[in-house]
Amino acid sequence: MAMDFLSSIRKVTDKPIRFLINTHYHGDHTWTNHLFNAVTMAHVNTRRLIEEEMRINVMGLYEKLFPEIDFSGAKYTPQGLVFSESLILHAGDKTIEIKYIGYPAHTVGDVYVHIPDSRVVFTGDLLFAEPCTPFVLFGSVSGSIEALDRLASLNADIYVPGHGPVSYGRKALYRARDYLVYIRDEAGDTLRRAYHLMKPP
Repeated sequence: MAMDFLSSIRKVTDKPIRFLINTHYHGDHTWTNHLFNAVTMAHVNTRRLIEEEMRINVMGLYEKLFPEIDFSGAKYTPQGLVFSESLILHAGDKTIEIKYIGYPAHTVGDVYVHIPDSRVVFTGDLLFAEPCTPFVLFGSVSGSIEALDRLASLNADIYVPGHGPVSYGRKALYRARDYLVYIRDEAGDTLRRAYHLMKPP
């Protein structure tokens, strides 16, 4: 998929790829960093988590869990540049804002990329657009809801999700948020009912 992505880029431009932004640490977003020959950047927590995965060889675990997937060519490449809150890149007349969401959401190191002049936001996995189901196993349901609200508050027309189709407008954000609110409320109701049933008379 990364090679297909690079091939698609070359259909648009022959300019060198100078920077690569990892929005979080998951392998489907980071295990092909080396193919881009670029300075890779991410939140400090993202590099820390990748270093932890390298120590315990999480990639090897995935290879055993999913033997039908070809992992050849995948490898760990820790980011060369990390930041704690935000980073601003100036590319010609474009300002590119890379911001840490500030709390556990999809993971504990999520960043999003905002290009204000183009009214575009790259959300990483803070947004799973339909038909993809939001996934917050390594983060927080409440933090993910808050993150989607924050992304929706940006003055953007286009949201590029980590998974699923590009969203023109905020509909995909609201759909993902509604799903997570439903999960939160149902889980809360279930826990309250369970507590009531287990409470001594």
